[in-house]
Amino acid sequence: MNNTSKLIEILERSPKSKGISPLIKLAESESNLDITKQLEMLTGVWELRWSSSKSPLLNYSPLLDNLQILDLKNHRGLNFLRP
Repeated sequence: MNNTSKLIEILERSPKSKGISPLIKLAESESNLDITKQLEMLTGVWELRWSSSKSPLLNYSPLLDNLQILDLKNHRGLNFLRP
């Protein structure tokens, strides 16, 4: 199992795990993606299952849908919390 697969698994099973940050770094270092060439693929609504933010509102909770709406073409983004 590669690091990206491990990261997806741990995000689904244990979104508060301390092992997420190191796996992100490992998965990024193994990837040959150039996100600057694929920004249009990020446009849309995303569910945030993990955040490096210290804000309690941005931490994962099964009681809240933490959504991020991205419109990169217009340089806009919005975090949306829904119970």
